[in-house]
Amino acid sequence: DVEDEARRLIALLRAHGVEPGEPVAFQLPNWREAVVSFVALALGGYVLVPIVHIYGRKEVGFILEQSGAVAYVSPLAYGHVDYAAIVADAAPPSLRLHVVVGDDAPPPLANHVARVSWSACRAHAPQRELPHVRADDVAVLAYTSGTTSDPKGVIHDHRTMLAELTHMADYMTAGRSKLMGSPVTHATGMLGAVLGPLVTDQAIHLIDRWDPTHVLEVMREAQVGSGTGASVFLASLIDHPDFTARDAALINRVGLGGAPVPVALGERAAAHGITIIRAYGSTEHPSTTGASFDDSAEIRHRTDGRALGAVELRLVDEDGRDVPVGTPGEILSRGPDLCLGYTDPALTAAAFDDE
Repeated sequence: DVEDEARRLIALLRAHGVEPGEPVAFQLPNWREAVVSFVALALGGYVLVPIVHIYGRKEVGFILEQSGAVAYVSPLAYGHVDYAAIVADAAPPSLRLHVVVGDDAPPPLANHVARVSWSACRAHAPQRELPHVRADDVAVLAYTSGTTSDPKGVIHDHRTMLAELTHMADYMTAGRSKLMGSPVTHATGMLGAVLGPLVTDQAIHLIDRWDPTHVLEVMREAQVGSGTGASVFLASLIDHPDFTARDAALINRVGLGGAPVPVALGERAAAHGITIIRAYGSTEHPSTTGASFDDSAEIRHRTDGRALGAVELRLVDEDGRDVPVGTPGEILSRGPDLCLGYTDPALTAAAFDDE
């Protein structure tokens, strides 16, 4: 079903002149259409430009312009963000098409951008012929705010993304499918909630607003676990007054990362019979280190594990000299899932060396 709808979205894009190899941005909450967009843009040979759904006009305008996005998929509005106004007032010259999710008759635009409804996909036959996509073709421009004023565009090709998924395979197959609250347009949700389950043949469970009371209700009804991602997801569940031993049994095993993981959280989880592991990475180098569910509690609760796969790490001081483990310093990493660089060559020059 996902592939059928994805091929219809490809046909819609092609009908509006959006050709393989061009960047297509999408800014969606954790909805079914976000999963379809991932599949369609990858199959269609497009460059995916996922934008976190809480980003506002300044960030979105910057990303659309720098990425050169020719199409943009979003609702008219969600939460505090008015996506329609962004396209109406801040669309760069490159943008030609706005595909609107959730409104079958979106208002037309007065500028150079054509606007169509996602429901128009139903009028198109599934795209049969797909372009040949090479491993070293750019697959994703993932924008991360990091510590800079403007978002940084991180470049990944299909090879780096697939390398990352091999790192995740053990985690994805260890235990039951999880209900995911991490945004699917962020690296954590993109990999853990969409691409990982697709590759490991697991069900995808998404929720677009994180309300612990509602999450517990969904867990019980669907018999799925939850709490994977940043610490707040798990903590908000086990701290909930309605949390029970049956809920803990559904969670069972959880991978945490993307934010600090307090030792106390691991210990509280263990008291409920929940096994946690910690991982460390970034949009630039997604899974740099990770623990194993078979590791001791000391390792799982107090460290981010070991270097994964072919990843190599160095810890250096400000002069580039190696420092002992446990000493503050800068982390240098390389490996098959390391990004190719940034969309801004100056940022690439500052962050990458010949190795």
